[in-house]
Amino acid sequence: MRILITGAAGLLGNELVQSVQAKGWESIAASRVDWDLAKPEEAAYLIGKYKPDVTVHCAAETNVDKCELEPDWAKLINEDATAALAAAIQAAGSRLVYISSCGIFSGDSRVSYLETDIPKPRTIYAASKYHGELRVQETNPDFLVCRVGWLFGGSLTQKKNFVEARRKEALTGKPMMSANDKWGSPTWAKHAADRIVDLIDISAGGVAHVANAGVVSRHEYVCGILAALNSTATVQAVDSSNFKRAAPVPDFEAISSVRNKDWGMSPLPSWQEALADYVKIYAAIKTP
Repeated sequence: MRILITGAAGLLGNELVQSVQAKGWESIAASRVDWDLAKPEEAAYLIGKYKPDVTVHCAAETNVDKCELEPDWAKLINEDATAALAAAIQAAGSRLVYISSCGIFSGDSRVSYLETDIPKPRTIYAASKYHGELRVQETNPDFLVCRVGWLFGGSLTQKKNFVEARRKEALTGKPMMSANDKWGSPTWAKHAADRIVDLIDISAGGVAHVANAGVVSRHEYVCGILAALNSTATVQAVDSSNFKRAAPVPDFEAISSVRNKDWGMSPLPSWQEALADYVKIYAAIKTP
């Protein structure tokens, strides 16, 4: 199959390119040169140019605070561009896989959100991503929406490499703090990409939650990263009021899948296992 991946330079997009190639399929890594999401009308040109069998739409505005301050921008990039892409793909008779967010729920729960739970976005970012989901569902009967957990991984130069950022922070010797009132499901981007490709392979449809197993606070997550790196640095547990943000990010964003059994798939490994494997593979990540 020919798989087009938007946002291919991003954390998940880059892993998807590798996962697609490992499957023996053709991957097309689309960048902003191919399609500027601020110009939704150009989506039809993108699809017409590459004629993919499946398009995985990773590209998005993921800066949550920027979205909160610029709601029109968030709508343009995350909803309007998605709607235009969905229409172009439907007209071409191909398939769309939309990458969504674990942050689209209210955060009031204390058990992992499932695909059957009703989204109640609290931030402009989350609302724009959820509205993107709705546009896809309205336009593409044969859709797949994948909501992913808190992503980590990537090369050391990947700007959103959370593990490497914490390593560098520990090296400064300055006191480290992390929120103990924000919860989620840390997820290795490689595991997420491999699972998404497996779902494409079996023509899975509907909504899928893609996350490594386990629920952890942000503080425990950072402590886990430092432990995996054999770091002696310590992290103070604080509440999230210590980190000023424009967006009212939900307190609880953990997700898990009730649909794995529908597809005959096992849950992904725990986030601790995933983190340990990531650190081993990327041996260039040195101990602080």
